[in-house]
Amino acid sequence: MRGAAHTVRPAGNDRLDHPLTVAGISLGFWALLLVASRILLVRFGFDPWSFTFIQLIVSGGVLIVLSRGGNVDWRSLRRWST
Repeated sequence: MRGAAHTVRPAGNDRLDHPLTVAGISLGFWALLLVASRILLVRFGFDPWSFTFIQLIVSGGVLIVLSRGGNVDWRSLRRWST
């Protein structure tokens, strides 16, 4: 087969390979986070600055957990340019 381009794709969920699907899922979770944030701030009277700090810490932790312990080079955190 001359000129045919074959790509090897890893086995997995093919629906998440489409960029619009990933964008739609991200948008949905972002909307849920905004609604939950508004409810917590208005109903329970949290300080917006401390709530934002907690929200960033929790979301960073979730991203670390979702990375499934990938190859992380922690030395990049020591450099001022990263």
